[in-house]
Parts: sequence; C-alpha cells; structure tokens
Amino acid sequence: LTPRQGKLFERDKLEETIYKYLKSHDGFMPFNDKTSPDKIKAEFGTSKNYFKIALGGLMKHDVIEQNEEGTRLK
Repeated sequence: LTPRQGKLFERDKLEETIYKYLKSHDGFMPFNDKTSPDKIKAEFGTSKNYFKIALGGLMKHDVIEQNEEGTRLK
C-alpha cells in the first residue's frame, strides 16, 4: 500500500493548489522547477518531483510561464 494517491490525481490536485496560490499572490510565486526540494516541501507539502510534474501540466495548458525569478500566470 502507498500513502499517496495515483500520479495523475496528485498532479491534478497540485495543479489546482499552485493555481490558487498564484491567484492569491497577484499571479506570481517565487518558486519554479529550480527551487530547492525543502522550500517546495515547506510551502506545498509535496516532493519536488510532483511539483515539477504539476508545473509541466500547467505549462502544457498555457496557464503559467517560468523564469529564474519564479512562476507567473499568463
């Protein structure tokens, strides 16, 4: 048994969490796929791997863009 849900469920849930975070912080967050695993875990309660998967999904849907400063809503 695993304490996590399936990969797709985790991704969808985390995508929604990231989107809500961005909306509540003027469309920007100082986190991107280069952020340390510890900072991601502290803020989002997830692994860097799942965080990157969720960011990738949001980028595929053309919702966000990343740069060295962080992530921004389009």
